[in-house]
Amino acid sequence: MPIRDTLDVVGGKWKLIIVQALFFHEKRRFKELQRDIEGITSRVLSAELKQLEINDLVKREVFNTAPPTVEYSLTEYGQSLKYVIAALYNWGAQHRERMLHGSDHILSSADMENVEGCTEGAETKAMFQAKKKKEKVLVGE
Repeated sequence: MPIRDTLDVVGGKWKLIIVQALFFHEKRRFKELQRDIEGITSRVLSAELKQLEINDLVKREVFNTAPPTVEYSLTEYGQSLKYVIAALYNWGAQHRERMLHGSDHILSSADMENVEGCTEGAETKAMFQAKKKKEKVLVGE
């Protein structure tokens, strides 16, 4: 039941990718997010952001400017997904390596300690940035 509940909140093609983009940038405007996430349409991004906001993972802040400025950021609760994203990222990198190069490397307990050791958003961001330099992750695969 907890896995089904989790997938109800963050499942689908785009939600975790949106959350990951917001880990990289503390605050993003709608168009910035759309540029960050290759292949997402404005209609889908809008719907996904609304669902993430309903589930208290994303905060939408509207500024009284002309035209109105809207910024999105992760809530404190949304920040709690960093362990999930880090674990999925590591598993995905391992899977990609296995499929592309036939590597049989399986995440060790030390690798998992690195995931569990990420206690600050900056550490998670640094981990993603370091891995991003090594390989370009294709969005939506």
